[in-house]
Amino acid sequence: MKFSLGLVLLIIVLAVLVAYGGPIGHWASRVSEWCVDLVRDAPWWVFYLGMALIPIAGIPIVPFYLASGAAYGFWGSLFGVGLAIMLNLVVSYWLARWLRGPVSRLLARAGWRVPEIPPSEYVPFTILVRLTPGAPLMVQNYILGLAGAPFATYLLVSWVAEMLIASGYIITAESLYAKNWSFLFAGIGLIVFVILLTRFLRRSMKRRNLPDLQKSE
Repeated sequence: MKFSLGLVLLIIVLAVLVAYGGPIGHWASRVSEWCVDLVRDAPWWVFYLGMALIPIAGIPIVPFYLASGAAYGFWGSLFGVGLAIMLNLVVSYWLARWLRGPVSRLLARAGWRVPEIPPSEYVPFTILVRLTPGAPLMVQNYILGLAGAPFATYLLVSWVAEMLIASGYIITAESLYAKNWSFLFAGIGLIVFVILLTRFLRRSMKRRNLPDLQKSE
C-alpha cells in the first residue's frame, strides 16, 4: 500500500532521530542534504521528466515525491509533480493500448491479472484500482489501459488520486528536511486521512461486486 500505518510510524521515528540528533540523526541529515543538493543541481525539467518516465519501467515513484518535497517545498513541487504525473499517466495508458500483447505478457509474468469490466463500471473500477494496496503505479496504469477504461475517465480519476497521495509525501519530506514539526503533523495527518479514506472507499466499491486487483496464484 502506498500509505500505511507502518509508514506513519517510520516517519515519526525519523523525525525523532533528526530532532534529537545523535550519530544516526546526524547521518540522516547529511544524506538528506546530499540528495537535495543533487536534485537542485540538476535542471528542473530533467528531474521532473525523470519522475514521469522512469516509473513506467517499474521503478517506484515515491522517492521522487520525497526528493521533490525536500528540494522544492510543497508549493514549488505542485506544478512539476502535477505535470510529471500527467505525462506518466498518458504515456503508460497509450503504451498499454498500443503494445497490448507485450504489456499483457509482462503483467502475466509478474502475476497480475487483467479483469473484464463492463462499461458501466469503469469509474468505480478505476477508483478501486487506484486504492489497491501493493499495486505499483506502473501496474495500475497498465491494467486500466488494458481493461479498456476510457482515457478521460482514467486520466481524471488517476491524476486526482495520485496528486492526493503525492501531496502527503511532499509535505512530509519538506517538513522533515526543514525541521518544521508543525508542518510535519499536517503531512502525517494527510497520510492518516488517506489511509482511512482508502479503507472506506474500498469497502464501498467492493459492495458493487467489482473484481479486485490482485496477483493471480
